[in-house]
Amino acid sequence: MTGGDLESYHENPDRLLLLSTIFSYIFQSLDAMAYLSHKHIMHRDLAVRNCLLNDTYEKLKLNDFGLSRETNKDYEYISETNPQLPFRWHPLETLVQGFTDKGDIWSFGILIWDMFERGRDLYDGMGLVALRTFLYDGGRLAQPTNCPDELYQIMKRCWNRHPENRPNFDVLQIDIKNVFEQIKANGPYSLNKSIECNNFIEIINPNYVYEKPNSL
Repeated sequence: MTGGDLESYHENPDRLLLLSTIFSYIFQSLDAMAYLSHKHIMHRDLAVRNCLLNDTYEKLKLNDFGLSRETNKDYEYISETNPQLPFRWHPLETLVQGFTDKGDIWSFGILIWDMFERGRDLYDGMGLVALRTFLYDGGRLAQPTNCPDELYQIMKRCWNRHPENRPNFDVLQIDIKNVFEQIKANGPYSLNKSIECNNFIEIINPNYVYEKPNSL
């Protein structure tokens, strides 16, 4: 794939990114993750930096399977002294227990958020301890400005505190396709909205005031 990674593409303000293109990337990454899920494989590092594009920026391919594992195995925890995994992209349970077969679902919600936000710093660079408190207190990433309401509701389902209550990739394929069809039905220009680059973050949690620690 000669077009580079999706993270670099998104962070380039000269790149035109339409809502229709984001949905195309979502569907392609979703199909790939559904395939892995059917093979009982967890990716465990699903992020825009690990999505590669072809030279026309139309085709997407997942990359970096260095952390992938079979779903019937046990996995290491993320410790405060040795956070070996990219914890800001990982689910709540990973911060205190281990990775489950629904962990990639959480990361997929983060992936969608990243696609819309085009360069915002995820959780404002929170350290492990602060992020764990934030998520346990009910905090989640806020809805991106140009993200359809129905799609954001799906993202929040991906971030359910309880892994068993998250959808699987087959369900996500159906639900996100329905959102896409609803938007397309609104008219020929509904999918031509341009998604601009950002350089700031908003996080939601009415009960938690975040103070960035000096050491994390």
